[in-house]
Amino acid sequence: MWTVTNTTAWSHPLHLHGFFFLVLDEAGAPVRPLEWKDTVDIPHDRTVRLAVRFDDRPGTWIFHCHILDHADDGLLGAVHLDLPAETFRNLTEH
Repeated sequence: MWTVTNTTAWSHPLHLHGFFFLVLDEAGAPVRPLEWKDTVDIPHDRTVRLAVRFDDRPGTWIFHCHILDHADDGLLGAVHLDLPAETFRNLTEH
């Protein structure tokens, strides 16, 4: 379960590289029609819950806003699977 809260004044199409997810409703049930996604709109001042099934592919997987100006302004992150913490490089540090 991945909970994403958008506290900005704009909606953001969140994109996850390498994996798919189901969008969940407020009760935790998958939104219908059932469809695996890699991008979902996160409305402003809202929280969206996603059921992500990460598999056995280790590595660093990027997620970001699909509005590239927003990603350039910091709406970019990474999920780390099976990596020792000391190998992580913060992507927002230049």
